[in-house]
Amino acid sequence: MELSPKVIDQLTKIIEGPTAVSSAGFPIIGEEQFDSFLQNVPHLFFQGHTTLEWLKNFDFTNDSQQRAVKVLETVVGTAGVTAPPDLWLLRLLFHCHEKSGLLAAFREGGCRSDELCEQQGFLSNDLNWDLHFMLSRGLIDRVDEQLWVWQDRPWVQQILEENWVLRDGVTTFDWVEIMGEALQGREPESGFMQIPPFVYPDIFKQAENWTPGTREVHQGASLVPLVLAIRLTPQWSDMVEGTPLNSLFPNALPCISKFLTDVGFLKNGLLTSLGLRAIKRGPGPYGIIHAYYPYLEQRLALLQKDQSGSIWVSRGKNVAASKDANQKTFNKAIGSLKDFCGESGFKYNVFIEHAVGQGEGIRQHHQMFPEGNFQYFGADLEDAAIDSAIAQKEAGNLPANTLFIRDADIGKPQILIEGVEKAGFSIKNAVMVVGNGYHEVRNQTNEGMMAVFKAYHDAGVLIIFTEESALNDEDLLNTGWNTYHAGFRYVHELSGQGLRPAHDGYKDPEMSRLSWKACVEAAGYRLHPTLTTHTRTIYPHARKGGYNPAISVNYFCVPQWG
Repeated sequence: MELSPKVIDQLTKIIEGPTAVSSAGFPIIGEEQFDSFLQNVPHLFFQGHTTLEWLKNFDFTNDSQQRAVKVLETVVGTAGVTAPPDLWLLRLLFHCHEKSGLLAAFREGGCRSDELCEQQGFLSNDLNWDLHFMLSRGLIDRVDEQLWVWQDRPWVQQILEENWVLRDGVTTFDWVEIMGEALQGREPESGFMQIPPFVYPDIFKQAENWTPGTREVHQGASLVPLVLAIRLTPQWSDMVEGTPLNSLFPNALPCISKFLTDVGFLKNGLLTSLGLRAIKRGPGPYGIIHAYYPYLEQRLALLQKDQSGSIWVSRGKNVAASKDANQKTFNKAIGSLKDFCGESGFKYNVFIEHAVGQGEGIRQHHQMFPEGNFQYFGADLEDAAIDSAIAQKEAGNLPANTLFIRDADIGKPQILIEGVEKAGFSIKNAVMVVGNGYHEVRNQTNEGMMAVFKAYHDAGVLIIFTEESALNDEDLLNTGWNTYHAGFRYVHELSGQGLRPAHDGYKDPEMSRLSWKACVEAAGYRLHPTLTTHTRTIYPHARKGGYNPAISVNYFCVPQWG
């Protein structure tokens, strides 16, 4: 399938528009160009692959056009990584709301959330999380405080024509094992491979802008467990662009190859650039969001206030994904630590990784300071994470003297402090790195989060932590798939965790959380002015008023004593 003349015309106009270079050195385009791209250029999956091939062959004649092409290639490649977890969530939510009556209400013209809550006994805040998530993905509009209506785009309307209740036999939302079986050529007993998109994707309407339709929802829902299954295989590390799938998985069920071709990850049996990017970069965000499937499995019960049973994140199969997600940020953090020690003369002998995953922060620190006399600690609330880190230590990938602290809730600093001191070491001047762990503090308030940081501060711990920025509906709608924050925000709302904005200029009438910066500084920490760094901004263009938050920020927190 080639790009339509209409899409080619839009792309050409965008490329010929004004460009610049941001203060951080990233190429940027104009706001109107980016908006035109979102509204006129469908770029998920196969359409994204087709767009990338067209951009690759575009004969640019000057530096400005080259910058524009680079921006568009990045946006399309990013969508291949960020869209699937959101679409996986939508697929499971549609299953829930086929049963709850929400989709039926939309089919009848609109949903009044107050009436649905009264009829079904739902908590209004919980239902609003679901509605805001669907709104942020461009599927519904909010007419007033209570009335929500479905978007009238034909491919979005087609979603309401489906029956989204999962077929009998597909009894769990954890499909990673099913996909692993299919890669090895074993037909799952659940009949999973007999449901969309493996059987009849061609009946679905093609999306005509960034918003998804039925086809995209089904495809994204299947990509998440498939990519996570691939990540668990030894073949994952051997993948490069142009790799034949059948050389990696010679026994894979034929529907796997057909599916990966349909989504643009394979062409003539060979791995495409889009497929490689998603398979290599996807496991981090895919795994983080997939770990919340227990909440989705019981979503209807939770909406109806049935809190029976213990629901928690299931990280066991996705600890490797946490490592993938934090690999770059730990490299940045430990490099910053080395710079800080050089400029300030700061010395320490205790290094802690909290929210430990597979001990990636410890591994990188030991690699960067192989001769140092350091005592290493790994801490986590969940046994699965600690067990995985212990396996890494036993395999020789972590220092032999690494000790572990179990049941360590990061929101209860005394557990970590006492664990270090009981092992015979001083917590003062210890260094702790945390990759996206502080938002996991449950039911946090501004005052509570300040108290958490103050306890670490008063103990004398230098903290380097990374957190994704909280984004509101407007930001999410106006950036399309340029981040994975919609799903990230949603799953943390479900579990009582809380994202916070990168700075206090963030405006969201439904959120009163102060920024991470405000909480840290109120606790007594000083944010290092140059070693506190951020990733790229969410908009690939300059914005009026200067508001353009970073996707995530690395906070370098220096304690102050006396």
